[in-house]
Amino acid sequence: MRLAHGLTLLTGLLFAAMAWHALPLQPVIPQLQITFTEHAFRTVLAQWSAADLARFHDHFFWDFPFLVVYGFWGWVLVRQNWGIRHEHPPRGMSGWAWCTPVASGLDALENILHLHLVFTPGPFHAAEYALAGSVCTTKWVLLISFGLKLAQVFFGRRGSTHG
Repeated sequence: MRLAHGLTLLTGLLFAAMAWHALPLQPVIPQLQITFTEHAFRTVLAQWSAADLARFHDHFFWDFPFLVVYGFWGWVLVRQNWGIRHEHPPRGMSGWAWCTPVASGLDALENILHLHLVFTPGPFHAAEYALAGSVCTTKWVLLISFGLKLAQVFFGRRGSTHG
């Protein structure tokens, strides 16, 4: 369990550092992430100054390590909590162990696409913008689903021990 605690702390610290670094960006990075067309993508970028674009570029210094750590963290958390204490995870939990690693891989692909779309000369095909938005949306769906499942397991367990 010590590994899960350490990864939880490291995940939180990396997220906090990345969020603090990106805090001045308006619109916020998730507004850029959930765009599917060149027009929507460029509308967000048009609101950023050259310094903001540099800040966006530099946030990847935090984002790439963060995505590696959170991908591993979720897998370890599920496996240690439900895979080591018991012979097998409870029915349906083993699939949840893959949510964060898959989301992490999608996050890396999203980062590469965004670096390409922002910092290399275009023009780009409309499908590249749609792909970036779809990859990001899928990542967010996985992460939110994982978080909801984690909350369900945590609060379900707490409720059963006190009820």
